[in-house]
Amino acid sequence: MEFTQFEKLIPTELKPFVRGDNFKHHLTHYNILCKWQKIVQLVSNATLIQYWQRHVIDSFQLLPFLEAHDYVIDIGSGGGFPAISCAIEFNISLDKQFHLIESQNKKCAFLSEVVRLTGANTHVHCARVKDFHNVPRGTSAVKSIAVTARAMAELKDLLHYAHILSNRVENYTCYFLKSNNVNEELTRAQECWKFEYKVHPSLTDFRGCIVEVTSIQPR
Repeated sequence: MEFTQFEKLIPTELKPFVRGDNFKHHLTHYNILCKWQKIVQLVSNATLIQYWQRHVIDSFQLLPFLEAHDYVIDIGSGGGFPAISCAIEFNISLDKQFHLIESQNKKCAFLSEVVRLTGANTHVHCARVKDFHNVPRGTSAVKSIAVTARAMAELKDLLHYAHILSNRVENYTCYFLKSNNVNEELTRAQECWKFEYKVHPSLTDFRGCIVEVTSIQPR
């Protein structure tokens, strides 16, 4: 894959956020993932044939949203999507920190190798959300915090994890990449949680969307 081929796959709305000189780092991520996929399943094997569209460009959808945040916490980072794909594009903004929370040791080892070889401004935490203590205290340390997740859990569970983090910070927004059953997930989540949300249509899959969530409180 060359960048000229890759660029043709990127939706017009996202092209201003993607730099050609970062593509080599996405290739490095891909090559390491293919190696580690034989050891631990990082993505569905069926999606590897459409790796760039299904994983990298799908992750790029968060780039416009994350511009406003300088501290990003990704829950259940697994194969590194969306966090590493976005962190690579934000490498020129060294004050923007990405923190990846992953509880499985092998996946953490994979993520650490990707971070080391791509130089992404990213920190890997081999921990569960309840044990993550790198959230900045108060509002003076950072402008705004984003919490992200992709293909990790149902919305009601993601809200639970985000609420654990939100008890330690103010001024946070969640961005969850979801699939075509989002209405059912929203209904189930509203049985357990009070929250404000917006649903943004996916630019890469007509069945998907980004759920933007704030003000999470238990019922």
